[in-house]
Amino acid sequence: MTITKTEAECLLGVFNSDYRDGYNPVGHQIWSWSGNPFGNKRTYSGAISSLAKKGLVQCDGEKGDDACVAMTAEGWAALKAAFPDFAESFAAAE
Repeated sequence: MTITKTEAECLLGVFNSDYRDGYNPVGHQIWSWSGNPFGNKRTYSGAISSLAKKGLVQCDGEKGDDACVAMTAEGWAALKAAFPDFAESFAAAE
């Protein structure tokens, strides 16, 4: 599956969230706001929506600061494919 640069950066933001606590990101929910790597909410919201439609993240349906998001196995594979130079960091999370 092809993802955009913005979607890849969004997945990386979810991976880098402080609330992931070092766990494998697949199925591990984080506060949605904590994964925003962009300077604004609109870019992040659009990217998360697109990733959810593609099945690369799952959103819990809550709104605002209570919303959570988790990466799917497909999202994890897409993230690793988008950033092959980070393979060592990604391997530590598995």
